[in-house]
Amino acid sequence: MNRILKFFLNPFRNELVISLWEFFILIYAVDCITWLQKQNYAYCFYVGAHDFLTAYLLTLLVGIVPLRFRSDARRFLKSILCCFLVVDLFCMINFHTAFNEDIAAIVRGTNINEAKEFFQTFLSVESMLLVMGGMGTLLLVLHLVKSRVQQLLSYSFPCQRSNRIFLAFHALAVVASILLMVRNPIWGETVLGKFYNLFSQESVPNLKDYYTHPVLEQTDSLQPENIVLIIGESLSKGHTSLYGYEKETNPFLTKLKEEQLLYTFSKVQSAEIGTIAAFKSIMAAWKPAYEDSVKWFECCTLPEIMQTAGYATRWISNQSARGLFDNIIGEYAALCDTSLFAGNKFSGLDRKTLDEETIALARPFVQDSISRQKSWYVIHLMGNHFDFKQRYPAHYAKFNPSDYTAYPEPQRQKRSEYDNSVLYNDSVVYELMNLFSEKEALVFYFPDHGLDIYKSSPSYIGHGKANDAISVKAAKQIPFMVYASPSYQQRFPQTMKCIKEHVDTPFETDQMIRMIMKVAGVKFKEK
Repeated sequence: MNRILKFFLNPFRNELVISLWEFFILIYAVDCITWLQKQNYAYCFYVGAHDFLTAYLLTLLVGIVPLRFRSDARRFLKSILCCFLVVDLFCMINFHTAFNEDIAAIVRGTNINEAKEFFQTFLSVESMLLVMGGMGTLLLVLHLVKSRVQQLLSYSFPCQRSNRIFLAFHALAVVASILLMVRNPIWGETVLGKFYNLFSQESVPNLKDYYTHPVLEQTDSLQPENIVLIIGESLSKGHTSLYGYEKETNPFLTKLKEEQLLYTFSKVQSAEIGTIAAFKSIMAAWKPAYEDSVKWFECCTLPEIMQTAGYATRWISNQSARGLFDNIIGEYAALCDTSLFAGNKFSGLDRKTLDEETIALARPFVQDSISRQKSWYVIHLMGNHFDFKQRYPAHYAKFNPSDYTAYPEPQRQKRSEYDNSVLYNDSVVYELMNLFSEKEALVFYFPDHGLDIYKSSPSYIGHGKANDAISVKAAKQIPFMVYASPSYQQRFPQTMKCIKEHVDTPFETDQMIRMIMKVAGVKFKEK
């Protein structure tokens, strides 16, 4: 029993207590600043308890290493923690929070090239100097703590009782940490949660193994020849002139609206703030509210519904089918009769193609005058994803920083680049809609989600942050519009009446499956 007790008390004895406090400072420094900045002192204490327990376990690990290798083991662990600290400092400087599950979800929810662009946007000389300054300060603190702890350990306590109090203080901290873990598990904000979120990757099942074989019944004898979903990326309603933005970013789509061919919906929100989660709710009967009670891959999918309804299904994309973070969307594409990808379907690492290439891919199918089969399209654009300046050709650089003098100087460059990407996106969507001008077609256009463009913070532009209500609200505000070709309007007057009556009706994009089914004139057969 004494040997077991001695083992668990090792981190509080001799040179190991130095490791304990060094590890703790490296792990907790940025977490402490983050929660103090948010004035959430309870979480500051709670995460600190988690981090102290982690430091204790790491020290316990060092303690079982043979004495001659112990210094090397401690240096190895310190090196790993320092690397993670650099990431934390980078996130703290740019996103005002330590690396957490929200940032991990942003990285996992897009392909590698987009994630690389996302972080390159913030990788400035200023941020790197701040990171190095922060690291230098912490290393100095570690040196001072080490010196102070060594003095304390060399101090001869006047009595056995003082020594016991010193050990009891640390033991109590460990017990409190364990109790707090059980009491209030905000897992993703702790160091263990960060490591898990960084390396965890959802396995992607083959959706063809989960066909639901839906039984549908016809609700309308008339079915439109073409139903089209154009899905953009990261387009915020607040930067579209169709919705009142002061810069003219939608000259082409405005023309369609003036011709009464385009209808804009004013109160639509994205169901999620990340691409993967958004697609799960758009492409299937799954909703975010189900959480883990229903598996997303077991739900009936739109491609399968449309095939059952008699439509040829086509997926045309300027994103990737396969890659570290593309596989879920690629599985939906694989369900379609035809799936085409601009450039190369495996080019997520180096995707530079502009969205206009989807027009050339779609044109042969739209202009096919031999086959009269009804068609359902998904056209997936790169849209307005980071890095904005790579989303448009040079001749679309209409806006420049000097046009944004009403905003802080550090924001002007990114604002101009984003608006240029919106302007180019407007032209691509216009051309895609015009492909169907001589056809009977109903075309939906909306992005998977928007962005937080300096809404939650004057220095933050990027995906919505799930732990910030202002950021989430900004990222969920998206444009949503419907193009109805002249022949469609003539043949489906009742649907057109419904569209016009509901342009101000609130809804979220996880209701798309029902909307598409209604347009296709089918519904699930009641059992």
